[in-house]
Amino acid sequence: MLKHSTGSPTKAQSKRFERMKMQGACMACIVAGIQEQWQYIEINHIVDANSRLGHDETYSLCVWHHRGTNQGYKDPSNPGMDRRISDLRRELGPALSGINSESVIFHEKFGSDSVLLELQNLILTEGVNWDEYDSFVA
Repeated sequence: MLKHSTGSPTKAQSKRFERMKMQGACMACIVAGIQEQWQYIEINHIVDANSRLGHDETYSLCVWHHRGTNQGYKDPSNPGMDRRISDLRRELGPALSGINSESVIFHEKFGSDSVLLELQNLILTEGVNWDEYDSFVA
């Protein structure tokens, strides 16, 4: 079993993660006005002083915004290839962490961890209405 610095998530926290992944909503994409329901969503744990704050202090991000990787972003003009990092950065904005990390710019563009957590909790409570997506854009 995966060992977490915050310990294993409770059943309620695991259910939160499942709901976040099922909704397919990347908080950074929502703030940027990118209307995309992603197939792969990752859970970002908020960190303070190099320590995770806990499993309740989390928000969902697409693979690009979470880890700065182009894996899974297929090039529409060449379906066998992943899209270029430079294209993803231009189209989706900065990544939070990973080899292509721009965390300061990420937070300047998309908001603080507390703002993204608040948006995540609102979406978990009210759901994502993809037809009224613009109502979530800050």
